[in-house]
Amino acid sequence: MAEWLGFNGPVRGPGSVEDVVSHLPATKAALKSAGHALAARTQSNLSLHRDTGNAKVVIISPPKTKLDWHVAIVDAGQKDGVPDRTDNNNKSAISIEMGHWQKTKTGRVWVDGIHALGNAVEDRVRKHGGG
Repeated sequence: MAEWLGFNGPVRGPGSVEDVVSHLPATKAALKSAGHALAARTQSNLSLHRDTGNAKVVIISPPKTKLDWHVAIVDAGQKDGVPDRTDNNNKSAISIEMGHWQKTKTGRVWVDGIHALGNAVEDRVRKHGGG
């Protein structure tokens, strides 16, 4: 069908229809808007936590060659600004999102995370479909 429309480029990769469309200004603007909307929902969910410590929601913009925007919950003390499980400065963000073990007088108990980011994504998928 693409040939019938006069497009004789590759089916996938550089120069393909998906490559051309994905780099259109309107497509980039829609991705940016979706990233900011996800960050706003995540921030709303995070604000429900009783103790967020230094955790905050950040939006990481794409380099010029990439399209995806990244939303993360991070701690202010991070060295590189990229969350990962080995970063000791990021423990409260991971604990808030995923959960953690809490010491009590009778031993240790698991405290569920609030899944601020996960629920923000899930709400979006449930509302707009996709999978």
